[in-house]
Amino acid sequence: MAALVEGCRVPPMLQPPPVCSPVASRSLGPLCAGPELHCLCCKPPAPVAWPGAGTCPASRELHVHGDPGQVGRVSDFEVGPALHRVFGSEGLRVLFGRADAAGARRLSCGGLNHLFLVAHAGRVVKCTRPRSACLSEAREAARLRRDAPALASDVHAVFPLAAFLCREPPTQQRGAGPPCEVAVFEHLEGCRSLGDLLRMFERSHPVGALRTLAPCTQHRNGQACEHVAPLRSLVARQAARLNWRFQALHGRRHGDFKADNVLLDRRGVPRLADFLSPFCRSCDREEFLGSTDSAHPAVMEMRGAFGCAWQSEAPRADALARAPGCLVAPEEALRNARLLEALEQLSAARQSQSIFGPVPSLLSNIGMLVPGMAPAPPGARPPPWSAEPAVLATRSEAPTEGGSSGSSSRSASGSSGSSGGGRGGRGDQRASYAL
Repeated sequence: MAALVEGCRVPPMLQPPPVCSPVASRSLGPLCAGPELHCLCCKPPAPVAWPGAGTCPASRELHVHGDPGQVGRVSDFEVGPALHRVFGSEGLRVLFGRADAAGARRLSCGGLNHLFLVAHAGRVVKCTRPRSACLSEAREAARLRRDAPALASDVHAVFPLAAFLCREPPTQQRGAGPPCEVAVFEHLEGCRSLGDLLRMFERSHPVGALRTLAPCTQHRNGQACEHVAPLRSLVARQAARLNWRFQALHGRRHGDFKADNVLLDRRGVPRLADFLSPFCRSCDREEFLGSTDSAHPAVMEMRGAFGCAWQSEAPRADALARAPGCLVAPEEALRNARLLEALEQLSAARQSQSIFGPVPSLLSNIGMLVPGMAPAPPGARPPPWSAEPAVLATRSEAPTEGGSSGSSSRSASGSSGSSGGGRGGRGDQRASYAL
């Protein structure tokens, strides 16, 4: 226990990696081979998790009329008709609960084996093309529904409502296409992943020379930011607690515990997604730390806090699994929801602000770089554009006996600057704004 406490004092970049090392794989059939990982952090997968020797139940099949990949290739305006061509009215009724696909939105498409992700009528349909039969998420969903029925009703897990195996019928030009899988999920409208929150935080809270352009006023002025504490609680304490509860309750590691697979809904409740891979290849702690790698000082501190929380929450895993209902307290969920809204507002402000940032901050930096130019005081604002014609009119007056008015005005400004000993007054600042 003392070693664990001492480990929490080590900076995050100096902490030793977890004890996880791959060992020899065992064959599970002619096409399937599952790796075993000796990991002191996570629970090993159950033996039935590996598809072999008929341990997984057969998947339900859904008839399709064409290649499902065309849904990911058409334009956004043709997603609805493409869904109808592929699945037909009966298939749409099975997937979305209605025979009409008008208004369906494509959330994403493309990837290694990912065809499309479509939202419609309160549901999200994910279509993939597995590279082999032993990588079937539909079969794994059916097995988990049979062997771990509590997972389907877990409030912190995004479990599919249904999963199907789709086989394209053969045509005269070619034979039957490769099979694909379709999983139906509840649509969490407006949800964000933990990875999205971290990216929005980094972009709205830059460090170094770009700090003066930060849309967060507190961070821009060098004050303690109100967004750091709730984000640290979500990244460190809640994420570690959520994973240990998942392992203790369902008897398996997540297998792909990345920040992008921790979803936060609009109520502030975190949920785990994308745990249907039959092969649990990596340590969950190592996977999460790798997905949150960042050079931002605040995020680096959060990663170190996650390592300490991972160790402190481990003895409480069984108690977390026995706790009924939502794991997150109501006040924590409220802070999470407010953090989500605040980061979205800062992200929108960052995208709409000028490329040069706030004008007073920019002029202050120029004043520090150019000798003889006084920096603008905090809160100073440039004069309205209506004052510019008066300045130009002063410069364009008729020449006097001593030469042009432009040269005289420049010499006057120079003499006033020299007589002031290089200290620019408010008039000099107004002139610098006008220039």
